[in-house]
Amino acid sequence: MRKILVGFILSIVFMTTVVSAESSLPVDQYMDFKSDEYWTPAVTWAVERGIMNGYVEEKLLKPYNPLTQAQYMAMLTRFLAKDELADANAAYTDSWASGVYYVANRYNLFLKDGLHDGTLNQPITRGDTAKLLAEAVSGKRMTQKDAIQWLYDNNLSTGYKDESGVYPKTYASYRPHDTLKRAQGVVFLFRYLQSGLPQTIQHVKVHDALYELGKDAVVTIGMTKQEVDDKLGEAQRVTTSEIGYEWYTYHENYRNFIMVGMLDERVVATYTPSVSMYSKVAVGLTIQDVEDFLLAGKGTYTGGFKDKTYHANEDQSVFLFYDKHEDYKLTGVFIEKTDMGRYSDYKKDIQDDFELQVFDITNAIRKEADLATLEWDGRAKESAYAHSLDMALNQYFAHTNLDGLSPFDRMKAEGIHYRSASENIAAGYRNAVFVVEGWMNSSGHRKNILSSMSEYLGVGVAFTDQGYQYYYTQNFFSK
Repeated sequence: MRKILVGFILSIVFMTTVVSAESSLPVDQYMDFKSDEYWTPAVTWAVERGIMNGYVEEKLLKPYNPLTQAQYMAMLTRFLAKDELADANAAYTDSWASGVYYVANRYNLFLKDGLHDGTLNQPITRGDTAKLLAEAVSGKRMTQKDAIQWLYDNNLSTGYKDESGVYPKTYASYRPHDTLKRAQGVVFLFRYLQSGLPQTIQHVKVHDALYELGKDAVVTIGMTKQEVDDKLGEAQRVTTSEIGYEWYTYHENYRNFIMVGMLDERVVATYTPSVSMYSKVAVGLTIQDVEDFLLAGKGTYTGGFKDKTYHANEDQSVFLFYDKHEDYKLTGVFIEKTDMGRYSDYKKDIQDDFELQVFDITNAIRKEADLATLEWDGRAKESAYAHSLDMALNQYFAHTNLDGLSPFDRMKAEGIHYRSASENIAAGYRNAVFVVEGWMNSSGHRKNILSSMSEYLGVGVAFTDQGYQYYYTQNFFSK
C-alpha cells in the first residue's frame, strides 16, 4: 500500500458518504417555518416545487444551517433540469447526490467532482453560487468576477452597501468568500425565477485550457527530443523517473531550469520552478488567478491542498505548486501525460538519480530566490544516505537516530568540519519534485533550503517495501 506524506504529516485520504435525511412535507408542517421572514415566499415556492426539501423526521427546514455544495447543486439542478435529474437519480443510487453530480458533469458545471474530492459537504460560497448559476443558464465559462458582474448586469444582485450606504456593485462588495445559509440559497434562485430569464440549463462551452497551458510552454508534451534540443541545447543531466521515463535536465547555471521527461524520444512530462517559462501562468500569480484560468477550460479540478492543486483531462495531468509563505503565489508546474500508468515499486538503482534530482531542484529554487547555488559534497551525501537508509530499515522518522546521534554527530563522523550545518528529512513522497516542493511549504525546511549561509549539500535517498517506502535526507553545511 502506498503512503504519501504531505508536509511531513501522513495524509489519510478517505471518501465521505453523503447521508441526507431530506424529504418533503407541506411547508407549514415544518416547525421552523415562519410566515413573516424575508425568505418566506422563496422557501414556500421551493418546497412546493420540490427544489428544497426539509428534514421530515425532525420536521425541520433548517433555513439557517450552512448551505453545502451538494445541497446547492441539488437545488440548482432541480430548478433547471428536473426531468433529467429524476432519470439520473433513478440510474445512480450510490448516494442521494450521485444523480446531481451526474447532471453537473454532463453539462460541464465546474463543481462536478464533489463526490470525488470530498468537497460536497463543505459550505458553498457566494462566489461559487454566482458562478454556478451564471454558467448553467448562459452556457459560458466564467471567472467568479465575470459571474458576479453578470448578476449585477441582470439585476439579480446588488451586493452589499458600503459605509456611505451606496451599493458599489464591485467584486469585493458582493462578498464572494462569504458562505450562504440554506434559505439564502433558495432566495437566490427565487430571484432568478422572478427575473423572467430562461429557466433551462445550458451545456457550458469550453476550450481546453490545460492543453493551452502546455502548448504555451517552451517545451510541450509530444515534442521530439530533437525539437527540445534545438530549443534548449544539450541537457546538463539525464536521470530516471519513478515511472521509467528519462528526465533530461536543462538550465543555464540553474536559471531557466526545466526537467523534460522523455520516452521513446518524445516528451511525456515537464517540470519547472521557473514558471516564467509559461506566458499564461507566471511567477507572482495567485492561486485564484491560476484557478480562474484553468477552470475557464476543459481541465477538471479534481482536488488538492492549498500548497498544490491537481488538474487533469484526457491528455495530461497538471500539478501546480504554490508558496503558502508568499500569499500562495504560483511557484512550480509539473505536467505529465495521463496515460503513463501508475508508478511501480522503486528500484535501488535509481536512488542515486533521485538524489541528483533533489540537488538540482534545490539549486534551481535557490537561483529563483537570487541565492548562490550549492556545491555537491560526497561526504554530506554519505551522511545523508546512511540516515535515510537507517530510517528505512529500522522504520522510524526523526533527525536523531536510534543510537542517539544527531545530524551534526553524523556529519562530523564523515569528516565534515563545518561552520554551520542543517538537515531536512522527508518520507513517503512520490518523487524529487514533490519532496522539494513539500519542503518549501514547511517553514523550517524552507529556511534550510534558502539559507544564505549554506555552501554545500549532500542528498541521500533510500527505498524500502515497508512503512513510508521512500526516505529522503538533505545535509547542508558551510565551511
